[in-house]
This record gives sequence, C-alpha cells and structure tokens, in this order.
Amino acid sequence: LMTEVASLLQVKADERNIYLKFDSQGPVPTTFMSDPVRLKQILFNIIGNAIKFTSEGGVQVTVSYNPDATEGALKFKIKDSGDGIPEDQIQRLFKPFTQVDTSTQRRHGGTGLGLVLSRRLSQMLGGDVQIIDTRVGQGTTFLVSLQPKEVGQLTSQLVSISQEGAGSFVLSSEDKGFTGRLAGTKVLVVDDAVENCNLFRIYLEKAKASVGLAFGGEEALKKVKAGNYDLIFLDLQMPEKDGYEVLDQLRQDGMLCPIVALTAHAMPEERQKTLSYGFDDHISKPVSAEKLISTVERFLSNKELKPPRRTLEA
Repeated sequence: LMTEVASLLQVKADERNIYLKFDSQGPVPTTFMSDPVRLKQILFNIIGNAIKFTSEGGVQVTVSYNPDATEGALKFKIKDSGDGIPEDQIQRLFKPFTQVDTSTQRRHGGTGLGLVLSRRLSQMLGGDVQIIDTRVGQGTTFLVSLQPKEVGQLTSQLVSISQEGAGSFVLSSEDKGFTGRLAGTKVLVVDDAVENCNLFRIYLEKAKASVGLAFGGEEALKKVKAGNYDLIFLDLQMPEKDGYEVLDQLRQDGMLCPIVALTAHAMPEERQKTLSYGFDDHISKPVSAEKLISTVERFLSNKELKPPRRTLEA
C-alpha cells in the first residue's frame, strides 16, 4: 500500500521540484486490519495537498504504531515546509472547497474535498485527521490516526455511514449496480486536486472504465494527444491554465468528444455559463459515484458526436 502511494505521489513532488520522504518511527507491522481503499484515499488526500501547497523544501511522512493504544494505534505524521495556516482559519479547512486566503487560491487552486473526505474516512476507521502544528511561512504538520477493526465491524460501519448521507464521499462496501457499466470506455479526469482525481478514478474503475488522470491543464493537453478518450471531466478552477483555456485549446485541436465541466459552484448561472461557453455538461462537486457513471453512460449512449460550440467573447 505504501509503495503504491509513494510511487504515484512522487510524480507530483518531482513536478514541483520538492522532496517526498517516507520513514518509520519504531517497529511498524507489515499488515493492519483496516480498509485499504479508504486508507489509500486518506493518504492521497493529505499527502497530495501537502505537496500541492509546498513550493520549496518538501514533505516528510513518518509512520508509527502503538499496539497498546486504545485510539489511533497506527499514525501517519505528514510534515510539509509549505505556506502554513493562520490559527484562526484552521477550522475552515475542514469545510468543502475553502482556503485560508485568496493569494493561496490564486497560486494553488482549492483544497477540494480533501480534508473533509479524509476526516470522515478516518473517523469511520476509528481514528481522526488533525493539524498538530502549523506556522505561517514555515509549514504544517498533519496527523492521521487509525484503529484496527474486525472485518465485519468495518464493513457494517462503512455501509451504515454511507446510508446516512455520505454517499457523495464514500462508496458502499458492495458498490451494487456499478460493476461493468462502463466496460470498454476510456475516460480522462482533469483536476489539480490529487484527492479528487483518485476518488473519481475509484468510482469509474468500479464500473470497469479505463481512467486517465491529469493534474493540470498542460498535462491534460499532453494526455489527450497521447490517448483516445471517449469523455473528459475537466475541472474549471486550476492554476496556470484553467478549464476554459483547456477547453478552447482542445476544440481548436479538433477534439470532439464530450467534455464535462467540474466545479464547486452549483448556481444556475454558473451552469449556464459553462454550457454557453462550449462544455457539454456541468457537474458540481461533491459528485456521487452514480452521478459520475450515469453522466458517462448518457453521453456514450448517443454515438453521434456534436460539433464544438462557439465560445463566448471575452
């Protein structure tokens, strides 16, 4: 599990020219009774955001284990040398799509569902996500804790919470009705938030789609040239090159496949703006697995591709 997390996130760290290091404090077991899918989601979210908000230095991940602990026996300490967080704004970060200030927003984009999702998942797994140290301009340290679970207990708890309204965050344990629905379909997800990309990939791969990920506009353009995608989910709010710019370039290059806008804004005027601009559809986050899968099905059931729409004048 740790090898997979490290190898995927190392790419993001290399792109930012920062280090990503993993080590352990004391003996750590090679196996741990928990849910590997949700644990990977948590680590992708927290470490991915740490990389995203660090422009110099790097990110250190330290794993420790205390078998005698009644809470949070397994701990992951994620320390970055990034922007840091003012103390009076820490709680805001555990609300969807919020950030500490507009200058950070312009440089990095939103934190997406990362901290909200991670805290929910960690609590379901008997632990929590906490900010244990932060200094503006020097960095932040997160602590992710988990507690061993019996398999039956873990499964029933995940299903119960999913039924209480967390379906937009968590797939139920069996994911009934998803398997095979998108077999043979190739989808590209473009979002600068690593946690969003990986969550969408889990949803789509559950339906047997082949999924490509791009963490920014330039990477998306390269991926499209290298692959033949049936549909593209494109986040609007990304640093450097936003979703509108990427759409313009793709259409200029002759890309006619459906392109669906992903945004944190659910207002009717925002939807109308994206559709008028040339997107084929508009989905507001958080997105449920069913919504994501049914959107792909709806477009691919219509084999006749529509020509690109005219873009709005600036």
